[in-house]
Amino acid sequence: MLKYFNMPRKSPLDSACSRVDEVHRSWHLALSEYDNLEGFKSNVNNAIQSLRNITFNIQSQKKELLGFDDWYVEWQERMKNNLILRELQLARNMIVKEKDLEFKSKAIAKIEGAGFDKEILKFAFRPCSDTKKIIYGIYYNYIIYLPIPEEIKSRFIFTCEREWIYDKLPDFELLDAISRAYSFFVKMLKDAGKQFNVSVNFPDSSSYCSNNGLDCMRITKEQRTMSINLLDGINIGLKTIEFVPPEKYIKAAEKRYSALFKSKKITNITKNIFPEQHPFNLVQIFTKQALASLVKDKNLYPMAFILYKDEGKRPIQISSLYRNQGEKLVTYKKIAEEVIKFSGDFVLIIVETFIYSDDKFLYEAQKTKPKGESIVIFLVSKDEIFSTFIRFKRNLFGNIIFYKPEITREKTTENHKQNLLIPIIEALRNNK
Repeated sequence: MLKYFNMPRKSPLDSACSRVDEVHRSWHLALSEYDNLEGFKSNVNNAIQSLRNITFNIQSQKKELLGFDDWYVEWQERMKNNLILRELQLARNMIVKEKDLEFKSKAIAKIEGAGFDKEILKFAFRPCSDTKKIIYGIYYNYIIYLPIPEEIKSRFIFTCEREWIYDKLPDFELLDAISRAYSFFVKMLKDAGKQFNVSVNFPDSSSYCSNNGLDCMRITKEQRTMSINLLDGINIGLKTIEFVPPEKYIKAAEKRYSALFKSKKITNITKNIFPEQHPFNLVQIFTKQALASLVKDKNLYPMAFILYKDEGKRPIQISSLYRNQGEKLVTYKKIAEEVIKFSGDFVLIIVETFIYSDDKFLYEAQKTKPKGESIVIFLVSKDEIFSTFIRFKRNLFGNIIFYKPEITREKTTENHKQNLLIPIIEALRNNK
């Protein structure tokens, strides 16, 4: 007779745990359709229906849970006193319709540029309008005809930001409200597991959730925003960031750059320029990797990492490509979004730049001929920007020759030159 030793033991809470997973899955699907009203409504209503089914599933197992009624009456009172649950979970027949979202929801379009403190243009539009029709209608009917040089347009982006708000919950963004309800039931089921000494088996969510947990269910401004480049109208929305497993990155890097990584040319440049304490040990490793990449490949793609105070917590690599200052502005805002999502303590950014004067480093080519090139390394915390500039030149054979590194340290609480890093600094400050 076959025996299945590894089969998980069935729990009377399994069905309720599955409904919680349905809420989680529908939440992510609704987020992916945030600019599409019909898709958003459909997935939001699926999430709400699953929320309602959680208590039905728990109550259906009361015979298996000794002392259930005494335990449940306390949680039932909590549900009645919770505004969000009263509207989303206890209102049995509620279905979110377009008119429920029209009155309180917000939609703002604006033009903003890298290095500019204020928006150049800002206006509201009907929340239930199609975002793509708004953004491309304005772009192709007006923006492309503006008499502005291309190098100036490349520094600007046109964004449409929306915020879906259910009229009966005016103080909450709708996905945020669902996330709070989800959190309530996760706590409820965990408490049930302790109270009745039964297992709580939440399904694995890794197939649709990068963080596989509650921390991912935070709706941020960048997730609610669609952006295009003012230069050519290309969408620079949510696809600019990709997560790469650190072990995969390290293994591939060692195979390609191991000889250069250990060479005196690279080692001597990074020697004694970084403090010895964590996370500067990681900064040195990634800087050596960047320099080796530049020497071997003759160019360097932008690199960014989320780092942690806990040395045992592995860094998260963020792969991001941008062509100009406008796209860079969006990318840095998205890095800030991931800092919040993954509760990072530091951000490391390594980029290749052009130099246009002895005292100014710019990130994209202007019409004037650059005086040189540089690798710039930023280690950003909530209190400080640690900047390292490593100038280099290419000889007649294309080989890279490095100069002595230059280091600056700036307090984030004081005036500093790195305006594009402000969203990242704010995200680091908001993390607890």
